Amino acid sequence: MEEELLRTVPQMLEKIVQIDQSSLDSIRPPKLRLIGMCRDYALLLVSFLRHKGIPARLRVGFASYFKSELMYEDHWLVEYYNLEEQRWVRMDAQLDEIQKAHYGITFNTQDMPSDAGYLLGGQAWILCRSGEQHPEDFGYNKNWKGWHSVKGNLLHDFNSLLGLELLPWDLWTELSIKKFSDLNRYEKDLLDEMAELTVNPNVSEKELLGILSHLPSEYMEAIQSRLKLLCVQEQAEVTNPDMLEPKFSIRPVLRNCNAILPVHQPNDVLLLKGCRQNNLKNIDVSIPKNKLTVITGVSGSGKSSLAFDTIYAEGKRRYLDNMSNTAKMQELMEKPDFDTIQGLTPTIAIEQKKGSQNPRSTVGTLTGIMDQLRMLYVSIGTPYCPYCGIPVRKDSKNKNRCPVCGSIFQALTVSTFNANTHMGACHDCNGLGLLYEVDPNSIVVNENLSVLDGATSYFGKLRGKKPTGNWMVGELFAIAADMGIDLDTPWKELPEDFKNAVLYGTGDKIYSFKYNSGGRNTEINRPAAGAAAHIQRLFRESKSEDNPWKQYMREVPCPTCHGELLCPEARYTTIMGYRLPELTKMPIDRLQDWIFSLQGVLSENQKSKAFHHC
Repeated sequence: MEEELLRTVPQMLEKIVQIDQSSLDSIRPPKLRLIGMCRDYALLLVSFLRHKGIPARLRVGFASYFKSELMYEDHWLVEYYNLEEQRWVRMDAQLDEIQKAHYGITFNTQDMPSDAGYLLGGQAWILCRSGEQHPEDFGYNKNWKGWHSVKGNLLHDFNSLLGLELLPWDLWTELSIKKFSDLNRYEKDLLDEMAELTVNPNVSEKELLGILSHLPSEYMEAIQSRLKLLCVQEQAEVTNPDMLEPKFSIRPVLRNCNAILPVHQPNDVLLLKGCRQNNLKNIDVSIPKNKLTVITGVSGSGKSSLAFDTIYAEGKRRYLDNMSNTAKMQELMEKPDFDTIQGLTPTIAIEQKKGSQNPRSTVGTLTGIMDQLRMLYVSIGTPYCPYCGIPVRKDSKNKNRCPVCGSIFQALTVSTFNANTHMGACHDCNGLGLLYEVDPNSIVVNENLSVLDGATSYFGKLRGKKPTGNWMVGELFAIAADMGIDLDTPWKELPEDFKNAVLYGTGDKIYSFKYNSGGRNTEINRPAAGAAAHIQRLFRESKSEDNPWKQYMREVPCPTCHGELLCPEARYTTIMGYRLPELTKMPIDRLQDWIFSLQGVLSENQKSKAFHHC
């Protein structure tokens, strides 16, 4: 969910209050809690402790006390300084009593002992470097495992001690991205020194800054540039991405709508011998071309094994063999088990499957057209600085730098142009291109009616019903009683402050009201949240594909990406003036015209690069 991608504490607090306006020191039921990762729980607790004047810091490492496939699972904790005892106390902010019972945890999670089964990133690094532990014992999933994970958490822990509490996938520096096998002697020695310092609970700021001074200047520049791009540290003005460079003219392609049928040849057949894929028993088969052939049989007789796993798979494999190495790497295919196949041409398969439920899916993503366009932009796209509107220059293997403002940007990869990845998705809408907010016009359906007679679709008709029917109705009657409002009055004649209170709540003011739950009267003392907050909560909680609360919501274009789904690096990359988000909005015939027209304006060098990658 998008709640797991919240970056800053203000964002988290805003979401928590949006879900439930109760005081932050009140215990919320599970449905009203913020969904998050261990990093989020730890960061919130660190912030609360600091707010109380208690020194606190985020620590990054690995825990062995979870039921995981890995010996040590990626995990983030909290440390605070106990002034009385003059020591740092380690806490696991994620674990409550239910989770402790589930995992069989018996140690004190509020003051974790040294043998609790937790290793800091630096400790994991030292153990792996000495050979006492294997790197593959550490990680979270197949993409975050081994040396990549051990080095990444060492750097995350180092950053946290400097006050840079990033997200787990914020690998923005050259040192973060580099494979362990590509590290030089100096870099490994530097990481060894970093590990030794970070495992010392009393490491000083001076010692940490000493390590930082030995890191390449690009290290902090890359982090600061990314935080600027995410509008975390400053709000920088950006240029209009549609004005980066002139566009070439797209010329219509002459299309022949007459179907061209293959010329019938004698013995024009597809001949297969010795097919043994899956449950096929060394069969030979001859299939005539230019005819509709149906394969039938009982379940398990090998219909799919012949049609999809042999004929289609081999046709696709041969097709990919004629393409570039980059394209082959996108989908490595094994050769099906057979002796010979004659007369096979490139194949297509229309399979029995549902379309993707991913809200970011389009015709382009489902057909694979987007994959080819992404590779095209990686190979010949020109990345621009969003602030200066000029092309950036290659600064290193994985970085680009603006020659004017000095900002550093990630080098372009296929993931940069993919809204389904952390790297490519817009940081505000998480790659959806829109945000959902409650539409007040959908709540009030007839302003000529009174609230009792059904002015709002949310409360419905209340005349003759008890004000204690549910606590949301109880809240409404409590506000009316406090303000001296006659609920028989038509909505359009009600005072604006009352309307706003009903729709958006009353802030911190506490109301007392009763409602009947399961035949039992319950009294509540709490601020009035308002209909919009309740609808937002119910919309969030609904697990139904046809969310009944969506009728009260409106889609608002994301103010950051303006509906283009992608990160700034992708949105500010052009090919001869055209950006990928523009191409995704084109009809398919217009896109075909663009591709054919592009070939006429590219240089020979660009054509060579495009052919090599795509």
